Amino acid sequence: MSGAGDGGPRLAGTTLAVGLATGIGYLGFLARDILTARLFGLGEAVALYQLASYLPLFLASTLAGPLYSSLVPEITMRREAGGPDAAWLGRLAGAVSLAFSVAAAVSLALVAGQGFAAGRQPSFLLLAGLAAAVLAASGAVVMRNALLAVHDRPVAAAAAQALVPLVAIPVLLAARSSGAFALAVGALAGQAANLLAVRILVARAGIATGPARWSWPPPLEPGFPARYGALVLAGLLLYAYQPIGVVLAARLGEPAVAALAIGGKATVFLNGLAWVGVAYVVLPRFAQLAARGSREAAAGDLADRLYAGTLAAMPVSLALAMLAEPIVRLMFEGGAFAAADTVVVARVMAWGLLQLPCFVVVMLYLKFAIAHQVPARVAWALLPGTLAGLLAASALMDGFGVAGIALGGTIGIGVSAFLLVAGVSHRLPARERLRLAGLLVLYALMAGAMEAGHWPLAGAAAAAVGLVWVSGRCARPGAGS
Repeated sequence: MSGAGDGGPRLAGTTLAVGLATGIGYLGFLARDILTARLFGLGEAVALYQLASYLPLFLASTLAGPLYSSLVPEITMRREAGGPDAAWLGRLAGAVSLAFSVAAAVSLALVAGQGFAAGRQPSFLLLAGLAAAVLAASGAVVMRNALLAVHDRPVAAAAAQALVPLVAIPVLLAARSSGAFALAVGALAGQAANLLAVRILVARAGIATGPARWSWPPPLEPGFPARYGALVLAGLLLYAYQPIGVVLAARLGEPAVAALAIGGKATVFLNGLAWVGVAYVVLPRFAQLAARGSREAAAGDLADRLYAGTLAAMPVSLALAMLAEPIVRLMFEGGAFAAADTVVVARVMAWGLLQLPCFVVVMLYLKFAIAHQVPARVAWALLPGTLAGLLAASALMDGFGVAGIALGGTIGIGVSAFLLVAGVSHRLPARERLRLAGLLVLYALMAGAMEAGHWPLAGAAAAAVGLVWVSGRCARPGAGS
């Protein structure tokens, strides 16, 4: 087990290793997406696959992610007490498998009733079935990732995910004449490879699990369903933009659906890196401090990571947003992806990327709340931001097209982050909350000024960000130690 002093060099080293492993995997996803854009452009194949898979993949993110975040503290506490045993893990695996199989069946039924792809319903339903199978397998993957993280092997879990694009790319190349089916089969084959890899890693780590049989209810503490339900609610609110964005884009036509999918890849890439870093590394640290009753240390750790996360994310998101058009031209243009497509996709990418610092803040609060078993407080705090984002997306699409949908999603995440910092961070001093809220407001001002080309205002906002950040660090002389 990790000791109390593991928050220093060892944690930093693990964070770096997880980041590198995740980065390699996401570079693979990026290569897959570049290949997809060049093979199919903004054509029917990408749009059809997006319409068939958006709901199963949305449920995968809202069900599997919270499951990992809920299981890490649960298994950590049982391990601190000398468990868990193989029989308990086997019963848990069976319950997880049953739950995700039911979710996959429900998602398939809902997609079938949407009425998309008129005249192509049989092939569309097959695409949706392949996407639902990815959802069904995701529960088993996430459970084993949680076991690896608790047993100090988060790097192995992060590295196993790299198999998804490594398997999907050859499938995509071999079956490219099949259009959307190449995308669906590649995704399922990659998920199967990921599942096989984490099963092998768990066995080699000496983590004994009993045979998994479908069973219900899961062998968890009485409070687990409420905590997990709160996280699912948080996921539904945090990611609601994704499925609703697809539905809104469908009103603009299939090219808009494809543009939203391809333009959103950079945001998914960076948010994914942030999620994995927080979930695989920071969450176990939060869980250890919570299990030991270190309330003051836990609050200080949260503040340190909020300052570090915002400082790291702001320049990255702004630089990439400003460079969106040349990035899209370099990566995607060519083949079926025309020069005219670059302008549309670049605007979607730029406005989506601006949400990164706010997403980091939301993730840190969520994982902190999970470790302290109060996720409902954070989940409900996301509701106003979600509503603001959906209203903004619906309004902005009339004037800005599909890029307005992306901007609406960014606005929603920004409102949620601000409300979390200003309203529910009761464990932090009022001055700390004020500084963090000020950082977010100044970031929004800086991003808006840069987008409008008002560089003096952007520079002044950047200087103010630096001053606020330095004052926050100086007010915490022991931060980062």
